[in-house]
Amino acid sequence: MGAYNYAYNLADTPAVAIGEPLTDVVTAAFPQAKGDKRQTALIRACTMISLIMFPLAFGLGAVADTVADAFFNRKWANVGPMLMYLSLLAAPRPLASIVQSYLFAGHRVRVIVWLEWGSFLTLMAAIALFGSLTAGNPRFGSSAILWTCGAVGAVFVLRTLASFWTVTWLDGVPMRRFLAPLVRPLIGCATMVAAILAVRPMLAGLPAVVQLCLEVALGVVVYLAGAVVIFRDAATEFIELLGASFLRRRRRR
Repeated sequence: MGAYNYAYNLADTPAVAIGEPLTDVVTAAFPQAKGDKRQTALIRACTMISLIMFPLAFGLGAVADTVADAFFNRKWANVGPMLMYLSLLAAPRPLASIVQSYLFAGHRVRVIVWLEWGSFLTLMAAIALFGSLTAGNPRFGSSAILWTCGAVGAVFVLRTLASFWTVTWLDGVPMRRFLAPLVRPLIGCATMVAAILAVRPMLAGLPAVVQLCLEVALGVVVYLAGAVVIFRDAATEFIELLGASFLRRRRRR
């Protein structure tokens, strides 16, 4: 439980420290927008957030073992593998928050409550199911807890997909409008993770902290290169949006 607590808090850090403030920025237009404009703003917000949260989540999963080696002793060796599975939750969680802001702007609070209760019950059921199936089963051995951690990440993905479907059901926004813009950031993240895993054996002899810094630097470079090649237009729009938001806040002060 102690190792899981460390792993979950680390996995949740990108969503709490970065995802939530960014969500507040990109969803500020929801109350003012109406009809099709609000739907367009929703798709745009999900796309913008994915450009930041996807690499943070998948990058954290890629360097999870190195993080554990750098900052934990052997007593907490399970933190690394748990973090690798749990890091998945940081990617979809802010997207679900954006959809909730959209629904709240449309005065659909009851729908949000049902989504949250459904997510909670599904999460508890998944933990209980995978825990009972893997605990004491020799086929899973020491990886039993990892299946449960993977179930937690999967539930957060399902929560976000359910939020998308809810908007599709209520307002007729096709699911492909949500999912299609997310493909390019996912490709960039896949390239980033592959590069980190390919280089890791070459860095094995270095101190863990140095290895972690090099892996993070490599991931940043590869993802930024992918941003230029794969989704340059979306990345440019996101930078302009953040710049405009920063200027507005500065003028208010």
